[in-house]
Amino acid sequence: MRLIQSFSFLRNSGPILPLCGLLLLTACSTPKTTSAGFTQGETALNRGDYLQAVALYTQAITKDETNPLLYAERGSAYNGLHRFKQALADFDTALGKIKDQKDPRLVYIYYHRGYAYELEGFKKEGLENYLKAVALNPAFPDAHGNAAWILATHPDSNLRNPKKALEYALIEAKISKMADTAVLDTLAAAYAANGRFDEAVVTQKKALASATDHEDKFNFAERLKLYEQKKSYVEPTKANATVQK
Repeated sequence: MRLIQSFSFLRNSGPILPLCGLLLLTACSTPKTTSAGFTQGETALNRGDYLQAVALYTQAITKDETNPLLYAERGSAYNGLHRFKQALADFDTALGKIKDQKDPRLVYIYYHRGYAYELEGFKKEGLENYLKAVALNPAFPDAHGNAAWILATHPDSNLRNPKKALEYALIEAKISKMADTAVLDTLAAAYAANGRFDEAVVTQKKALASATDHEDKFNFAERLKLYEQKKSYVEPTKANATVQK
């Protein structure tokens, strides 16, 4: 799983891309999004200054409480700070202010709300949001990839769906042209979940060879060992009874 900028792995924290920078979306067409507060908050968010982004968006919200993008962007900044309960509250507020269920901004909000849920440990809710993003924008590779990872590796067999995981992973690989190690790692996990271990090994070796991050290299190598032993990768179990915001 990964956050949007540079397809960074969500498992290893990465920078948060503001709404106006999302590929395939045209959510910045309304005049209100060009306010000074919004622009300054977006700049702070893009450079990874999440505390400053939160402060700027909060200030902008006091001047315009009706704009869903301000809440969505602040939610992304809270994600960057790993303050996921506050992020979820902002994403819920933003969703409540968008009445058109085909609004392209919903893709961004559902994707990042999925991220917040997933990092809080609520993979089922995370998956639900990723799938909503996929339904709204079938050409959005990251949402396919994050959904594929959960469907391939979730510790609950009732939630895993290897066939669907591979379908989504292959879509992400095709759209992204396998331009990132995260894409390869997800595809390898999906192959393994379907018992296609030879393909999993070949794909995981490519992921390992192109990895530059030390933690990625370690994790990729550990998963490669499993695939070579004809075993699939399943994430460790985390107990979470209910979603609390």
